[in-house]
Amino acid sequence: MSKRFYSPQHFYQNRVLDPYVQQAVSPITLRQLVFFGRNMQEDKLLKSANYVRQELPVRLAHRIRDFQNLPFIVGTNPHIELVYDLYWQAFEKLSKIPDIKTLEENDRFCELVKGLLNDHLVVIPQLALGIMECSKHIPPEQVDKFMNKMLRSRISRRVLAEQHISLTSNFNSPNHMVSDRGYIGIIYTHCNPRDIVERTAILAAETCRQSTGGKMEPPKVIMDGNIDAEFSYIPDHIEYILYELLKNSMRFVMRRGARSKAEGGTGELPPIQVTVCEGDNEIVFRVSDKGGGIDPEMEPHLWSYAQSPARFANFEKISKMAATIQEQMVSPSRSVNSAPMASTTVSREERGDTTDHHAADLENMNSQGNKVELPPPPPESFKNRRQGSMFDAGETTLLLDKHAPPRLSESGSSTSTAPAPEAIAVIDPSQAKTPLKKKGHLDIESRHRAAAEVAAATPTSSSSELEDQAMHLGIGLPMSRVYAEYWGGDLKVFTMHGYGTDAYAKICKFGNIHENFDV
Repeated sequence: MSKRFYSPQHFYQNRVLDPYVQQAVSPITLRQLVFFGRNMQEDKLLKSANYVRQELPVRLAHRIRDFQNLPFIVGTNPHIELVYDLYWQAFEKLSKIPDIKTLEENDRFCELVKGLLNDHLVVIPQLALGIMECSKHIPPEQVDKFMNKMLRSRISRRVLAEQHISLTSNFNSPNHMVSDRGYIGIIYTHCNPRDIVERTAILAAETCRQSTGGKMEPPKVIMDGNIDAEFSYIPDHIEYILYELLKNSMRFVMRRGARSKAEGGTGELPPIQVTVCEGDNEIVFRVSDKGGGIDPEMEPHLWSYAQSPARFANFEKISKMAATIQEQMVSPSRSVNSAPMASTTVSREERGDTTDHHAADLENMNSQGNKVELPPPPPESFKNRRQGSMFDAGETTLLLDKHAPPRLSESGSSTSTAPAPEAIAVIDPSQAKTPLKKKGHLDIESRHRAAAEVAAATPTSSSSELEDQAMHLGIGLPMSRVYAEYWGGDLKVFTMHGYGTDAYAKICKFGNIHENFDV
């Protein structure tokens, strides 16, 4: 049995904790991170290090206090205790770090933070198991409030830590002053709905295809609206949201199609419609399906962690989880990200499907063990994407509809270089058995370089652990809404039982809204 760090003395020992709990956090915006991260110099990097050094203990202290305010019987649950121990140890380590004055001290600080990030990959599974076991001892409303606080704060700490680690990695790169790939830390400044939906739809389709043993092809995804909009965001966040929504829609459409075929129908699958709307201040993704809608008994509990705690049972088979779609790309023989997570999984939909299986290999790459996740490298130059002709069908499954209206050049003449803002695109999963292979989406050299700076090597996952990655975990939709709301966005789901479901994911276009988390 592993050593237990918890003790009642330090659980209620507040002399060290109180000064930090009394401090207010200093929230940031995406725009601030982007502006600060440009043209990085030594003095700015050290300023970033000291901001993170001061902010992380404060944010941890508030969450430790939340643990202390839980009912005693809940606080003594072994899973809850484990997370509390991790938070307390991290708080003690970070609160003792003196002012960072040199690059060497910053490098040592980054190594410490990397280790803590890896240690905390167990937090989501352990919290889920603890809530499942303690559901009878705490009101559902308190559970939901507690979990949302924990997950939002977890995102906030990882954003600060990973942003600074990435800035340090880029600064230490010999070509950091001349290399501009669109990333400022973990923020990509040329996020594009077309690329995001293509990437997540292909991965969701592969997951759904494998869940049927390859016997059934997922539905097509039709994309329209402002598909060539551009905005700054953290790719991991928006991709996780859209992957969950598309995966849910595909599974429900496929399930309904299978029932129809069994009853003598054609079994033809209606396409999923993804519409992108670029407003004055936000970008909205609408995912519409004709999968029969959500069960009326399930609908009231879509966002709750407590109303159906038994759905967390599969977390007993999962040791670590980072809540990124990169986890769906891991296999014993390949890692789309050179820094995969051990025993990790992207959660299944909240709509009751428990027949998930591990997604098939998407691309052969070298695996380097359990490491901190970085966002995927940027797509090809946005300029090149707009100036190029229609994508080659051998490299992508995003096929522009031949009836899409042409774009007018500045002179008013019609050109065929790119779809108009209201153009239509079709993603056909049947033509993409090896997705994410297009150059630029997964730049191995840049990913290896960044991952090497961000993560410390740890043992490689076993194949049995990796097979657990497609299990139903019951946290996908709640986690997606936490991601959406974190930067001032929103996620809403509207369903018509017997027909289908519409999901609306709204994000802030300018990144000028402060972090949304409860202190």
